[in-house]
Amino acid sequence: MQYDVSTVDKLRYLEEAKRQAVAAQDFEWALRLRQMSEVVKGIGVRLNGLEAKKREALERYDFAGAHRIKEEIDGVRNMVMNMRVEKHGSGRDTRSSKMS
Repeated sequence: MQYDVSTVDKLRYLEEAKRQAVAAQDFEWALRLRQMSEVVKGIGVRLNGLEAKKREALERYDFAGAHRIKEEIDGVRNMVMNMRVEKHGSGRDTRSSKMS
């Protein structure tokens, strides 16, 4: 599956964070990061579908439809770019970082 750049960036970020969690033996956090990766992959699949619909609309010269789809794509991408990874542990430091 080929993902757009923003999705690939998020997946790389999550993969690195997961590796660090495993190295620190924080397996609950590693599991949560893996689950977040699956969510991001699902969003990537959705983006690919929307891109295909936009191409189809353009082939039909449906520029208004293509514009609506583009706005939806932009909204989904913004959601991915603004996703936050927050770790809340019992008695541990709370880490919050914006995925970039």
